Amino acid sequence: MQPWSFATLSPLLGLLGTVFGMIESFDVVAIAGALGDASQLAGGISKALITTAAGLVIAVPSLAAYHYFRERTNLFGDMLEKEVTDLVVAWLMAKENTRAN
Repeated sequence: MQPWSFATLSPLLGLLGTVFGMIESFDVVAIAGALGDASQLAGGISKALITTAAGLVIAVPSLAAYHYFRERTNLFGDMLEKEVTDLVVAWLMAKENTRAN
């Protein structure tokens, strides 16, 4: 699994939990009718908020780590490219000097 997959999937799982929590809350309202009190909704809303927070707790650090390591890898790739270019230029220049003599 690619590293960014956790950052992409965890908010979606949190959203899924939010939907289930809201469905539970609306079921409580439907059963209680118009006379239901707000405390009956607390369980479903709490579940919705907990799953959303859990998804974000996973997503934010993993996405930050992905971007950090991707940038570090790109930096090392650029450094390697420069070193190889310098090496090839030096090698070709040395080869040209030996042909000229």
